[in-house]
Amino acid sequence: MLEKILEEIIEQLKEEGCIVDNDAGNRAEEIIRQRMNDGWIPVEERMPVKHESVLMCDAAGYREVGWWTGKRWLTGFSRDIVAWQPLPEPYRPEKGRE
Repeated sequence: MLEKILEEIIEQLKEEGCIVDNDAGNRAEEIIRQRMNDGWIPVEERMPVKHESVLMCDAAGYREVGWWTGKRWLTGFSRDIVAWQPLPEPYRPEKGRE
């Protein structure tokens, strides 16, 4: 379904004279996917960068932080990982505030 929506958007933009390259199409797809599923990326779609900590969700809905080794998930307890998302940036206290 997403592919159909994206095709329609790209066709309409081209008809309106907009230049749409692969980068623009990929970015549009990323934005749409994030809005459709709150940033969760299904493992069928793609896997995270090797050894990068991510938030994972298993088939039962449990969430935990772990990483993908390139062959398997390293987790504390989950086994059937169905989706993942990047972790937010770490907390940084405001500069100059004491």
